Amino acid sequence: MPDSPPPRVVLLAIRHQPRLWYRKPGPPPPPSTTSADPVMMTKKKKKSRIISQKHQDRSLRAVSPPDIPGFERALDAVDEDCWPAWAKFQDILVDDNARTELTSSHIARLVELFMRRQPSPQMDLATQVIAIGRQQGLPPTVDQYNALLDGHARVADFAAARTTLKQMSDEKLAPDMRTYNIFMKMYALNNKLDTAITFFDRMLEEDIAPDVESFNIIIQGAGIAGRPHLARKYHEEMLDMAYTPNARTYSFLMRALIEGNDMQGAEKMFLKQRSLGLKLEARDYAVLLKAYADKEMVTELELVWSRMKADGVAPDARCYRIASDAFLRAEMLVEAVEASKSLLALASKWDHATIKRVITTYCRAGLPSTAEKVLGDLQQALTPREDIRKAYGEVIQAFAEHGNVDDAVRVLIRCEKEGHLNIRPSYNAVLKAAGKAFRIDVLESCWRRLRGEHRTLRAEGVAIDADIGADSTSFSVVIEGFIAVNNIPKALEIWKDMHENSPFVPSPELYVALIECLIRGRGYRDAAIVLALMRTHTANQHIPIGTAFDNVRNPFTLVLQQMGTELRELELAIAASDAAQSEETVGAFKKQSDVIVALYKELTLNGARTSEDVFRYAMEAYRYMHEPLSIVTVFMALQKHHADHGLTITAPSVTSLLRGVFETAHVKTAEAAVALVETEKFPLDSEGQEHFLYLQARCGHDVEMIASIIEFVHGPVPLTAESYAKVRSVALAPGKTASSSAQSIKTRSAHERVHSFVQENYPELLPLQSEEGELLLAA
Repeated sequence: MPDSPPPRVVLLAIRHQPRLWYRKPGPPPPPSTTSADPVMMTKKKKKSRIISQKHQDRSLRAVSPPDIPGFERALDAVDEDCWPAWAKFQDILVDDNARTELTSSHIARLVELFMRRQPSPQMDLATQVIAIGRQQGLPPTVDQYNALLDGHARVADFAAARTTLKQMSDEKLAPDMRTYNIFMKMYALNNKLDTAITFFDRMLEEDIAPDVESFNIIIQGAGIAGRPHLARKYHEEMLDMAYTPNARTYSFLMRALIEGNDMQGAEKMFLKQRSLGLKLEARDYAVLLKAYADKEMVTELELVWSRMKADGVAPDARCYRIASDAFLRAEMLVEAVEASKSLLALASKWDHATIKRVITTYCRAGLPSTAEKVLGDLQQALTPREDIRKAYGEVIQAFAEHGNVDDAVRVLIRCEKEGHLNIRPSYNAVLKAAGKAFRIDVLESCWRRLRGEHRTLRAEGVAIDADIGADSTSFSVVIEGFIAVNNIPKALEIWKDMHENSPFVPSPELYVALIECLIRGRGYRDAAIVLALMRTHTANQHIPIGTAFDNVRNPFTLVLQQMGTELRELELAIAASDAAQSEETVGAFKKQSDVIVALYKELTLNGARTSEDVFRYAMEAYRYMHEPLSIVTVFMALQKHHADHGLTITAPSVTSLLRGVFETAHVKTAEAAVALVETEKFPLDSEGQEHFLYLQARCGHDVEMIASIIEFVHGPVPLTAESYAKVRSVALAPGKTASSSAQSIKTRSAHERVHSFVQENYPELLPLQSEEGELLLAA
């Protein structure tokens, strides 16, 4: 190094070196206000300190003698490491004699090395090198600007590329073929094919001859844009202009045709490339393999796979992955396993995605034990916990699907011991396998852990992961498992837990399976309850429950009669006590009414013959549910049943109709019921007579009411003074017999006219009067 101070240009170079290299340590930056993972932040700080230390080492190194040959060798670095060349360039700058040996080519190559640096180009250093070259009397050249443009194109910085192009124009430098190729490639690879074609046309207009790479860029862009016709067009133009396509041309053309769903054209290009003796690479085969795999064309895929081996082209990892997945989808398990083994043998360092793929292949191929061995390699590959958890799930489900219940449980417990919370799909698979294998012990233990841990975590306020705890599938699987082992009480217990303590709705298949199981165990009442709950869901209204119900119609009829009798007795007991109904009582009425209605619909399905009690108790159930139209509908169905099967309609059924319609306080419905009974002359008992007169009074039918009283007095069930007193008290009660004040007045007026008739003609129906003139009503 000369004793004289370095010239001004060297000082300029040092002054413009990256600030990161020469910045003195300053105060620490303010803490970030955003939350971050402390582990990741520690890793980032450690990495930052290492990089900073490297930069300080470079900046504080001793100056070495200039080495032009070493500088040129450093410019040819294949690993894109620009720092050795940069260091030798600085050594040359501080030497007067060595500086004169720098050429424009050196500047261009150093700029290109900076712009090729991974992961991102060193734009500032590249620009600084061009400025240094200018000071050394080496004005910028097209090659130097092309190197800058290439870096901008790599990061798709369109604005910076156009700015650099303008600088070229300001320097009076004309773009050459490489300049246009860089712009075309930048736009084509970013799906801006039309802009790339515009640059191609401008190149021709300026009499700049394209090369094969120019056509390849357009053909590649056509494939990316999904416009295979343009790929064909430029291939033909290439041939017309006497250009000889190379291997990349056919490779890009094949990909473009595949994107255009032209598999025949793509295969022709592939065969033509082979016939011309052009070198085919593994990636070319991979493109065709993937296309056939995506379209599930297994025969063609096998053919290409064989050709690849025959051509002596060693498959790369991508080829093995594609082949393994395709063979697996086609259920070609032997070929899938072989491809997976080759994939593992090929990889020098296994990544977790590859190992996951291999585990899936082994599991699908029925080799869970082998997959479990590979699982250890997955854990050593610094795999994210979620991927390990899913890999465990693959192994567990593979064991379960092949009936290895004990192995499935063993791996499941191992998974949980390693800190992975229970995986719901894995539990579901184990429960299903245990049911098929009649393993009650596994069913009970796994369900206890799955359901119990979920409840415990919720009780402790722990945030529950989406895959933690039982879902609808879990409930279905375990219930079906206990059904399979004929453990009806346990199946019913879990079903009630599902219905009462979870948000899940059983599937129709589960409802039917449980009903059939209960029927086999003669649990007809429970089966009826399950049936009622099934029918409460609109989607399950018309789901058939099979022949199992048809074979036990009589027991279900008996259940309906028992429930109907229980409700009537409960109603009479409440009426006798004058106590208001509690919420618990209302709920009991609702549940049993739902069951009765569900059984009625099932017993009368398709016009099947049944007893009159079924219709009568259904009307009573609809009365408890306050559905008057349904009451009338059931009675009309009873009429049809009477016509079809000769079933006798008795007075209690008619009373149920009249009682239900009366209590709903709908005038139009009352008129329809009255007309129905008057027309058909149905028999009436004492309570039926009372409700019939109630409804006639409500409708204001005084003449018809008088006719009814005459008929009842002389009929087989004579009208009594007690019954008439009840009718009179109900008719005079305010707000009880009508839905409007006008209707109330009409009802009272009609009844007063009827009462005058009774006073004149049937005084025996009138109650005795006390000395104070008060009515002594029997009601």
